[in-house]
Amino acid sequence: MTPQKSILVSSFLAVLFVGGSIAWAQDDLNKVALYRQGKSLLDQQKYEDSYRTLAQLVRLAPNYEDSNSLLWQARTRLIQRHYSEGLRFYREEKLEEAIAQWRTVLEYDPQHAEAKRNIERAERLLKGLQQRQQRRQ
Repeated sequence: MTPQKSILVSSFLAVLFVGGSIAWAQDDLNKVALYRQGKSLLDQQKYEDSYRTLAQLVRLAPNYEDSNSLLWQARTRLIQRHYSEGLRFYREEKLEEAIAQWRTVLEYDPQHAEAKRNIERAERLLKGLQQRQQRRQ
């Protein structure tokens, strides 16, 4: 029997035979549902949804299964995705979009040195371009 099924069975039995509360059983069911959903979303590469779902689970039950590890994976992949998107936009000379992606990286990792450096560089370039454009007008 899987750990999730075991939890479901024990919750059900507690409600029936031990007089456990329905709220307690519902709480366990919520944990199982959040875990499965978060893991499934991670497998589907829906990292933002997975991160939100797993963060909710970790707030509810900090040591549930490997939820902390899964949350860390979702966060890491989110950071990688936004950082890479920022680089792509930068190469395409879409500086504002690049900056937005790197700022998202900083929301998940405020100490991300490369994102900070790239934002500064892109903002300097953007400011220079805007100044040249103003001079032409």
